[in-house]
Amino acid sequence: MYLGTVERYVAYGVGGMMCELAFTGVKAGWPKFKGKIPLWNFFIYSTGAIAAFEPLHLYLREKDYPLPLRVSLYACAFFAIEYAAGYLITKATGKAPWIYRKPYSIHGLIHLPYFPFWCVLGFAAEKTHLFLLSLNYSPFYK
Repeated sequence: MYLGTVERYVAYGVGGMMCELAFTGVKAGWPKFKGKIPLWNFFIYSTGAIAAFEPLHLYLREKDYPLPLRVSLYACAFFAIEYAAGYLITKATGKAPWIYRKPYSIHGLIHLPYFPFWCVLGFAAEKTHLFLLSLNYSPFYK
C-alpha cells in the first residue's frame, strides 16, 4: 500500500516545521540557534503542499518544463500561499502572524528577497514528493 493523502499531509507539515525551525534558528545566530514557529504553520505547510504544490508539481513534470521554470513557479505559489494564509490569520485574529519589514515586502506578509529560498524549497519539495509517492508501507491495522 502506498502513502495516502493523510500520511503525506503529516509528512509535509512536519518537514515544513523542521525547515522553519532551522531557518529561524540560523537567523537568530550561532550559537543561540533559537528557532520559533507557531503551530498553525503545520497546517499552512500541509494544506499548501497537498492542495497546491502536489498538483502543480505533477502538471509541470508531465509537461516536461525545465527545472528553473518549475522552481520559479513553485516560489510564486509559495508566496501566494504565504500571503493568503497571513491575510486570513490577520483577519481572523486581528494580529499579523508575521511581519516582514519594508522594503521589498508586500503588506508585510511576503518578503520578495526570500524568492531564492523558496526556489530551493521547491526543488526539495519535488524530491520529497517523489520520495513519498515511492514509499510502500504496511499499516498496523486493517
